[in-house]
Amino acid sequence: MKKLLIILLLVYSLATFAQSHKVAVYVTGDDTSINEVWGSKLTVAIARSGKYAAVERTAAFLNELSKEQNYQHTGAVNDAELSELGKQFGVQFVCVANVSKLLGEDYISVRLIDVETAQIVCSANINASIRNLDDLVKNADLLSAKMLSLFERERIDDARKVAVYIMQSKLNDINRILGDKLAESFSNSQRYIAIERTNDFLSQLNKEVHYQQTGMVDDNELSRLGLQFGVDYVCVAKISEVFGENFISTRLIDVKTAEVVNIFDINGSLTNMHECITIANSIGTELSKGSISMQRKEVIDEFKAKKDFVFIKGGTYTLKINKSTKEQKTNIKITLPDYYICKYELTQAQYYAIMGVNPSYFKGDNLPVEMVSWYDCQEFVKKLNELTGMNFVLPTEYQWEFAALGGDKSEGYFYSGSNDISKVAWCNTNSNDKTHNIGKKQPNELGLYDMSGNVWEWCSSTSIEENKIESIVRGGSWFSTNSVCVDKQLLDKDQRNFHVGFRLVILP
Repeated sequence: MKKLLIILLLVYSLATFAQSHKVAVYVTGDDTSINEVWGSKLTVAIARSGKYAAVERTAAFLNELSKEQNYQHTGAVNDAELSELGKQFGVQFVCVANVSKLLGEDYISVRLIDVETAQIVCSANINASIRNLDDLVKNADLLSAKMLSLFERERIDDARKVAVYIMQSKLNDINRILGDKLAESFSNSQRYIAIERTNDFLSQLNKEVHYQQTGMVDDNELSRLGLQFGVDYVCVAKISEVFGENFISTRLIDVKTAEVVNIFDINGSLTNMHECITIANSIGTELSKGSISMQRKEVIDEFKAKKDFVFIKGGTYTLKINKSTKEQKTNIKITLPDYYICKYELTQAQYYAIMGVNPSYFKGDNLPVEMVSWYDCQEFVKKLNELTGMNFVLPTEYQWEFAALGGDKSEGYFYSGSNDISKVAWCNTNSNDKTHNIGKKQPNELGLYDMSGNVWEWCSSTSIEENKIESIVRGGSWFSTNSVCVDKQLLDKDQRNFHVGFRLVILP
């Protein structure tokens, strides 16, 4: 039986809460000396946050925890029992840590339990090769800081409850890591409250397993048990070995409808900690996005609130339009209406939430969507307007140009926001032949990002060349030369390229 060292501290809020909130720190593991360091570091991080004062716990609470502790599949104590003991001894939160040896490395998982609800408020974990005290102290500091930052973060009011269930297999260490990482991804996404199962819930799941063709548990039974135990979703995962490789299949089930609302599978080697963490993080990131309906609601709410849009006052302006060299500029007088323009190019996550597909060649939620034609952009705008009741459009060329030059705050830069293209744009000299996450370069005078480089941006304006109507794209892309990033190009409206995306405008 594992030796336990239990370190309890009560932590009182000095500033942010109307009433003092007590937090007990509880550490389990085989090596008492290592546990002491982890407990001490968690305590110091809490005390030094400037919001809490640490107070030592009574022996009675320690004795009760030692007597009644009961291990779940994660190797940590049962959250329901911690909740009951916390209530009994007047603690609002319990921070529980477990120190283990998995796949030849030290693995430490920490989660914060709300005593009132027995739910995980936040969770974090870290893996490392701890060879000496310096290694131990450094990693303890890192994990303590991470936990505190998550604890103090604001949460979404209507976060849903999700239970994470890992099918039993011979790969106990890998099951443990996958379970921890999925729970961490859900609880830290702010969309969910990830809850640890009580022993009753786990035993019911294991007792009533019926296999489908997929080799996983029956969704109707998961739905029934989820309703019985008060969760909104169940995330179920299974690890199999096929042709010498590991295959991990996961799905997220809405317990009210027994429908699969998100599904993800991945294959790869799971022979060491790094491989396990990488794959588990990929699964957690994908599933914690929630259902397409949940993602769509979040995106629509952000668009309705005009989040990340900059207002531009209409009027008559003289544009000094750059050409391919710094010596060439053309003055044009234009009249514009009031409009809002987005700080960022439209992302793949936003496009997927509205359209249900992601056509992009380079994949990533925060990468700009590409491989979209002018007609695709119009379909997106039409659907978004129907969902929001607002008036989203592609910018006209002059709306785009005025914003790119910095509007009425323009400093006269050659590129959008600077005369040094490396500060404001991903182009052929620094992009490594791919798109990059939006907003990582310096913004222009209006706070707009990537108006030079990353992807060309469709405009609503068209041009007639040689009796052919083509649409205008502006801004250059990840493989454009410096000079091209200030020019415009004409493309067929049905053309799709992995270097062309778009940015939205709202007309009041």
